[in-house]
Amino acid sequence: MTSEAGAEGLENADTVKTKRDLAPVDAAGVGALRAQIEALKMENARLAEAVAARDGFLAVAAHELLNGVSPIVGRIDILRRKIGQLTPERALADLNQIAALNVMFTKRARTLLDISRLNSGVMRVDRVAVDGNTVATRIVDGFQAVAELAGSEVNLTLIDENILLGHGRASKGIFVSKSGYDVLH
Repeated sequence: MTSEAGAEGLENADTVKTKRDLAPVDAAGVGALRAQIEALKMENARLAEAVAARDGFLAVAAHELLNGVSPIVGRIDILRRKIGQLTPERALADLNQIAALNVMFTKRARTLLDISRLNSGVMRVDRVAVDGNTVATRIVDGFQAVAELAGSEVNLTLIDENILLGHGRASKGIFVSKSGYDVLH
């Protein structure tokens, strides 16, 4: 008898638990669950897009930073190999070129940081008129030492009313990236 009573107790406990777990859901409850599922799917898609955008930005940033640091590493390597053969003046000139490359690299990194802040909404920039000729002239002047190092010449032809609508530093960052590639290649 004891075992039968125990079996009935277990049977009743299972039945009660099942009734609690399978409480009837009305149509409104089903609709609410479907709405929650759809909202979660949309949020998941939005987050997947954000991750893809972040990964894309990181790929571009890594490329830009590697492009910026490569000439610095190259100049240091050359200087190390030739240090015993250089006059103090030539060694100083090489160090000054490395310092100029470092300044350009730092500016590039700051521009990438600004772009990241803009994309994330942390920073907002109002569009302003930027004199493209002034920006281009500053860039060309900054590349003179790099061009000489590469045995190249930098020429610039200015056009009338070269006005850009944008942010000065961001516009310069784009020009520097493209111009730097052209000077080195």
